[in-house]
Amino acid sequence: MNAGSRYEVAVVGAGLIGAAALRHLASAGVRCVGIGPDEPTDFGTHDGPFASHYDSGRITRMIDPQYEWGLLAKRAIANYASIEAASGMTFHSPTGMLYTAKDASEFARLQNTADRLNVEYSVLTADAGVPDSRLALSGSTVFEEAAPAGHINPRVMRVAQLKVARALGADVVRQVAVSAAPIDASVGGRGGWEVRLTDGSTCRAERVLVAAGPHADEFIAPWGRLAYDVRNEAIVTAEIDEAEQTRLAGLPAVIADVEDESTDGCYMVPPTVYPDGSVRIKLGAGLFIGRSLITADDRRRWMRSDEHLEQFPHLKRLLENLVPGLRSSSWSSKPCLIPLTPSRFPYVDHLDEGLVIAAGCNGWAGKSADAIGALAAGLLREGRWSDPDLSESDFRAHFVVG
Repeated sequence: MNAGSRYEVAVVGAGLIGAAALRHLASAGVRCVGIGPDEPTDFGTHDGPFASHYDSGRITRMIDPQYEWGLLAKRAIANYASIEAASGMTFHSPTGMLYTAKDASEFARLQNTADRLNVEYSVLTADAGVPDSRLALSGSTVFEEAAPAGHINPRVMRVAQLKVARALGADVVRQVAVSAAPIDASVGGRGGWEVRLTDGSTCRAERVLVAAGPHADEFIAPWGRLAYDVRNEAIVTAEIDEAEQTRLAGLPAVIADVEDESTDGCYMVPPTVYPDGSVRIKLGAGLFIGRSLITADDRRRWMRSDEHLEQFPHLKRLLENLVPGLRSSSWSSKPCLIPLTPSRFPYVDHLDEGLVIAAGCNGWAGKSADAIGALAAGLLREGRWSDPDLSESDFRAHFVVG
């Protein structure tokens, strides 16, 4: 970004959604810039915002209880190969996926989405046996979704998106944006927006997209108190040696119901290579004991602290129960921030003239980030909702009244 540069669009946030939106904007010929920091090297001393892409494994799938989420995933998955080809980076592992239905109602919703989207799948009951004998899923009705379901490396996918966006002419600024203010066109300017960065510099753009993940509500606070419940969660990973890698080769991704009063199901990502060269299996779970992190300080304190270790024994036990006989040379856990919206759909909406938000992804958006970024990019370019299959009302931003 050169001094005095003015863009058509400034994307605030360079995580999974922001990077995807930047690529879509650049591919449409829009002069754009993405603004966002790199992954912090030390959570304990980091005083800036945190993002959701600091990980190497996320499940990707089209089968979902909500048709809209399944459709977003189908759109995103369809673009994986072209992003990989254009960037020269591989982030998609089509290992297939197993999804256990909790009850007849969820079974019907999953089947409805799969059939409407023409997903290749099989249904197995407890009598038929677990599709993979290395997993403990007995007693459940299991959807087996074929490739391209599997998992992605969100770290690599984000870098790939930014690399392609740059090749298409986008700029990327590795800083934190702290505020946006409208430019008064009545005093000789062209209008638009001025985005201020932490170093005191500014960036001017005709339009702004706020894709700031769990911190989006902090950035847009001048427009009101967004209905945005950021919750604390944690994940656990188990490092495995070469022998265990061989035993667990080809393991599918898993979303499983759990007979546990404190846990609303869990998910498992198969063995994945992490930045330090280790190979790890990851498990996460929706815990009913989670709490709301209301303020910026609350969120940063959670991510910098070791409070997530309180969840470690429980998550470790879940993974060991899911993969019987799992042999791990080391275990670790990490904190997460999950932004929840009342609709359980992301907010993709105008907040002001030329100001759009794309955030609030409820912990489900990694796989669908490219499609959500495309929705936001289209809304910015056209100035109106134009998606033929998704309802604008489902993605409307909600604010707390009073």
